Amino acid sequence: MEIKNITIIGPGRLGTAFQVVFSEVGFVVKMIDKTTDRQEVGDVTFITVPDGSIHEVSKKLASGGSSFSGKIVAHCSGAYSSQILDNLAEQGALTACFHPLKAVSKTTRSFKASFFDLEGSEEAIVHLEDIVKKIGAQSIRVSPEEKELLHVSAVMASNYTVTLADLALRISSSNNISERELLDALLPLMGSSIENLSGLNPAEALTGPIARGDIQTVQKHLLLLQDKPDLLAIYKHLGLLTLELITDEVTEHTIKFRLYDLLK
Repeated sequence: MEIKNITIIGPGRLGTAFQVVFSEVGFVVKMIDKTTDRQEVGDVTFITVPDGSIHEVSKKLASGGSSFSGKIVAHCSGAYSSQILDNLAEQGALTACFHPLKAVSKTTRSFKASFFDLEGSEEAIVHLEDIVKKIGAQSIRVSPEEKELLHVSAVMASNYTVTLADLALRISSSNNISERELLDALLPLMGSSIENLSGLNPAEALTGPIARGDIQTVQKHLLLLQDKPDLLAIYKHLGLLTLELITDEVTEHTIKFRLYDLLK
């Protein structure tokens, strides 16, 4: 089957971004909000509505009474497997999940170098892999079980990076430095840490006082956070997890034990 027509159900951030990038590489794209009409379905239909609405949209598509034989229907949730589309699979649809590992904003207009995790019908995945290549991205096949854990990893890596940035702002905000200035100063630092991970594993990429075995600096940080108990608790917990990355070759046992006593 040659994919020519793509239907997108859900004109939100992701749906809008897909509409742009798919059109740019030559697909005929139709964007719709809700549908019960079988004729509106293209060669591939991407359901880009919020997770809680996927099942409802799937039911409406299936209620049209027409066969979906040979048509690909894929939802784009990281949390659910393709099984949420089983009612469409029963009508002959090739069902799958097509989830971008990318923080999609209202300005996203490219998926180049991003990864998509794909799960579902083998025939559907083969065609979806071709679409991924056409938009300059990469893909990884996962099982339903792997997909669920990968989504947890994605939340940790993406969403909580933003949360950590906010915590950093809360720690060192002042009347003399605006939040924007402070964030602009911290972003290159965050970026350099991520860049280090491009060629190194986490233990090798780690820098900072714990990586150096710098007990005095860690002690000072703990004192500075005494009046911020919630942030102090987070600093300690993250410090303990960071300590697990340190190899014996980098830091002596005695130093690691002293750091552990400080952070526990």
